[in-house]
Amino acid sequence: MIELPGGGRLVLASASPRRSELLRSVGLEFDVDPADIDESVHAGEAPAAYVARLSAEKASVVAGRIVGGALVVAADTTVDVDGQILEKPIDEADARRMLARLSGRTHLVHTGVTVARSFEIGSERTATVVVETAVEFADMTSSRVDWYVGTGEPFGKAGGYAIQGAGAALVRRIDGSVTNVIGLPLAETLDLIGWHSRGTVANDGRRALPWHSPRPSANSFPEVRTHRDSRPSSQREQANGGLHHEPEAAG
Repeated sequence: MIELPGGGRLVLASASPRRSELLRSVGLEFDVDPADIDESVHAGEAPAAYVARLSAEKASVVAGRIVGGALVVAADTTVDVDGQILEKPIDEADARRMLARLSGRTHLVHTGVTVARSFEIGSERTATVVVETAVEFADMTSSRVDWYVGTGEPFGKAGGYAIQGAGAALVRRIDGSVTNVIGLPLAETLDLIGWHSRGTVANDGRRALPWHSPRPSANSFPEVRTHRDSRPSSQREQANGGLHHEPEAAG
């Protein structure tokens, strides 16, 4: 088990079993306290700004009702095709439309991660980062789409697929963090946890911009830096808990 730097209680503000599995895979123990917020997209809101805002709001809601120095981790993930957000499919027809749109092309997966340290009700220290991964889909026939929809995996997943499951058969290439596509970029999440606990940032200069406020509002959201993981594959594999995608051989 990994001890939380600085001690205290860790809380995951998400009901996602995938995010829970990722945190447990690196030895963290935590409580689960999902945030119930309005996840509607604001008019003109870019995908990266959308996930940053939602993760910050989720963290603030949960941190705001906890007393006693807990560290709250919140996240939101979305799929971006040409700047348009693909949310979770509402039915089989919607899933088929999403998969057909992703077929044979590259899309972006954005995850906003916020870590908030609660001190007392209504007061928290918060930092947010957005991670971007490029995912290239294989060309999909209608029969392959029908097969995948029939697995039931598309439902409850942003963009209508799960790369950690049968959805891996749809993916040709990945540029960036695999755990980001699953729903929680582990390296960046651990960076934020360490920053809160020790007052430091990642040694490669990647950091969220922290702010101190009783509760951040949607209209006063701070600047958030978006980045793509450009580390060598061996380093990404280690940071992502041993998960690795081997690019296709040339030719």
